[in-house]
Amino acid sequence: MVMRTWGVGLSGLVLGMGCYAAPLVLAQGVQAPLGRYTAEMGSTTRTSRIADRDSGGKRATNNPATTGTVVNVNITCYTPRGELQNIAKAGQGNLAGVIGKYNCGTVSVGGVNYPVNLATSYKLGANYHINLLSAKPFAVSGAAGNQVQGAGVGMIHLVVPAAGGGGTGKLYRVTPVKVTAAGEVRALGAVNTATDLVNVVGGGLGS
Repeated sequence: MVMRTWGVGLSGLVLGMGCYAAPLVLAQGVQAPLGRYTAEMGSTTRTSRIADRDSGGKRATNNPATTGTVVNVNITCYTPRGELQNIAKAGQGNLAGVIGKYNCGTVSVGGVNYPVNLATSYKLGANYHINLLSAKPFAVSGAAGNQVQGAGVGMIHLVVPAAGGGGTGKLYRVTPVKVTAAGEVRALGAVNTATDLVNVVGGGLGS
């Protein structure tokens, strides 16, 4: 497992078998502008403990049915500290049920709408980082998913240049997630499937 540290008080991106961890999100700090962001789906990486050794536990594939699919995000607010504390106390037992009480905007994946039930953001260097959780899994195609019973939720992590220009990100259709009172949002699990997001723009950045 490799750990990158982004300075004092910030956990880094954790890349290990079956685990993707978004960097630590400070509940109070410089946040990305609220508003609309757009992205396109790219390749999909499956991380597994039992994948072949040469791939390092990761395998990237292109799904013609989803590559280029447009993802539209509308962030209306960021989750306040009090709500983060409530969510953190609940743990992973029924994360979807807990965050489902809150609303921070909407996500549209290929024209299918989902709620944004948790949103956090911070600035690191020249980029804004945005973490979004939905109590409903992101269906790659077809009707919107039902609310997940248990720990699994839909997750999006965006990295957007503050000066404008295309950013990147990851979309998890459904994954166990750990949320801390400080705003750390971490995707967990022995097996995760993450779809790359490319050409991420919005929030009035660069205009």
